[in-house]
Amino acid sequence: KRIANSIGTIRVALSGTPVENRLSDLHSQFEFILPGYLAASRAEFEREFEKPITAASRNRAEAGRQQCLLQRMAEPFVLRRLKTDPAIAPDLPQKIEMNYDCELSESQQAMYKAAQESALAGIKISRAQESVSQ
Repeated sequence: KRIANSIGTIRVALSGTPVENRLSDLHSQFEFILPGYLAASRAEFEREFEKPITAASRNRAEAGRQQCLLQRMAEPFVLRRLKTDPAIAPDLPQKIEMNYDCELSESQQAMYKAAQESALAGIKISRAQESVSQ
């Protein structure tokens, strides 16, 4: 909000994070460069775009429509470089990978195991529901 209240007639938003990560990040960037363009308020953006798109499993058709609309609205303003672009690749530094192994504490191990079991249970329920509906 402080940045948005600063003086200036030209606004540019730069991000190293793909806009696909979180729709709220996309909304925040557009609120800075073009206030009200994507939606009149954060709540409206959540209602019109974020909730339908992130809840795609419930209504895929609606999610697809809203995602296409949001992409069409944002596309003219997004400049994107791809690592696979031959003009970009030579400018990129060599990738450096550094792997470090570390042991989880007992509480971390318990949380990890609980997360695994929860995910597996969700998969089993989903598969069971699919087989019943077929």
